[in-house]
Amino acid sequence: RIARLLEIASGAGPATFPLCVECVNGVSEDLDRQIAEAEDAKETFRKVLKELEEEEEREEHGEGASSSSPSARGRREEADEEDERELKKLREEEEKLKKEIREAEESLEESMSESRKAERLVEEVEKLERSLWRQWSQHLLALQSHEREKAAVNAAIEWTAGQLSKLKNLHVISDCFHIWHDGQFGTINGFRLGRPVQFTVPWAEVNAAWGQVCLLLDVICRRHRVELEHFRLIPRGSCSLIYRKSDRAEVELYGSEGGIARLLWGRRFDQAMVSFLAAFAEVSEKLLGPQGMERLPYGVEGDKIGGFSIRLQFNNEERWTKACKFLLIDLKCLVAALETANAAAKED
Repeated sequence: RIARLLEIASGAGPATFPLCVECVNGVSEDLDRQIAEAEDAKETFRKVLKELEEEEEREEHGEGASSSSPSARGRREEADEEDERELKKLREEEEKLKKEIREAEESLEESMSESRKAERLVEEVEKLERSLWRQWSQHLLALQSHEREKAAVNAAIEWTAGQLSKLKNLHVISDCFHIWHDGQFGTINGFRLGRPVQFTVPWAEVNAAWGQVCLLLDVICRRHRVELEHFRLIPRGSCSLIYRKSDRAEVELYGSEGGIARLLWGRRFDQAMVSFLAAFAEVSEKLLGPQGMERLPYGVEGDKIGGFSIRLQFNNEERWTKACKFLLIDLKCLVAALETANAAAKED
């Protein structure tokens, strides 16, 4: 086993595995032991050689010449030569072992240097691995954050799309201006428009209804960009006005209680209602086409709608109430036609 290790350490034989530090130390200790044994043998041979040399010197000076013979001297010479050869061999072996020790130490130093390089490389790899794990964790956290943000955005988009769908299905004008009926009356947003004899409807309510009607037609004009040629609507609630471009006059679209003031005020009120009816007919023709009035239930001819005059003076209050009801019905139909056309345009 020691011979095999020496062979591997000296490079004389192939090594199929790296030589560890413990093996090198074991080889070194064995070599040291062998060197010590060789030194002891050397010292022994030196003593023997010295004794032989002293004996030869004594023989040369005549000591023990009588007892010496040529054959004994020859044996001693052969023994001396054999000792010299053995000593030479031991010295060569010693030099060889010292050389092997130096080579083993150099190999050990190279192995330790490679080991230190490998340790530094392992440290760098571990440092890089820790850095990569930190980056991976950071990217994972960022990905989770982006996924949460994406989910929130998708939820917001879904909610907004639902709201948009609802808004698209809403009829804003119909919802803001609810036109209905209450017996003989047409109503807009709960306000009755008309004053039959058997019902006492306050003028404040009638004027509020006319204000809503004026505002509705003005909203339609603004939304569909309709510019009236002869009139301008001035919606002011219960005190709405109609501006006539022909004579640059403003007429009041609201009435008052009876008496002489009623006679003076009623004429301007009638003019305002007739002007409003003309403005309504103009808007209907521009939005529904030249035959637009034919698409409405009640046609407008001058100051009449559905054959009933919109004037209040010198008119039956029942007939005036019916004319107001017909006006509200035509307004409702106009709004419905416009909203249907808008819905069809959105689908296209």
